[in-house]
Amino acid sequence: MGLIKALCSAQLATVVDFVVTFILSSLLGMYYVLASFIGSLTGGIFNCVLNYRWVFPHNGVRKRHVALKYMLVWGISILLNTGGTFLCTEWLKRRHGLQMLLGDYIDEIYIVGKIIVAVLIAVLWNYTMQRYFVFSNLKLNRKTRK
Repeated sequence: MGLIKALCSAQLATVVDFVVTFILSSLLGMYYVLASFIGSLTGGIFNCVLNYRWVFPHNGVRKRHVALKYMLVWGISILLNTGGTFLCTEWLKRRHGLQMLLGDYIDEIYIVGKIIVAVLIAVLWNYTMQRYFVFSNLKLNRKTRK
């Protein structure tokens, strides 16, 4: 059940991340790397709160303790997501076939790079580090042990 809750939490945080990124970049004209960074930061804060309250229930654990560990993990995640999005997007932009296919829409290819990188980071970094490092010392409520 914990994994299912974690996946739901991650999906909701991803929606927050992508909506913020899209609004800042595509609608407000912000540079996609900065927009991606702000989106990842916003999604990360949302994810931490949701995980603390719902995914990994706690009993008397100080929020500051969880927040500090989460900030370390999410800080690395943001760097991986932002850097990975930049590298993947720039690589995709240089593909001649994609340039011809997408034409004027090639600047929107950042969203594809962001999706690819987000999935990889979520699977390889975020869940594992949150489960076994950030929330590892939390005492589960009796209701969640069933």
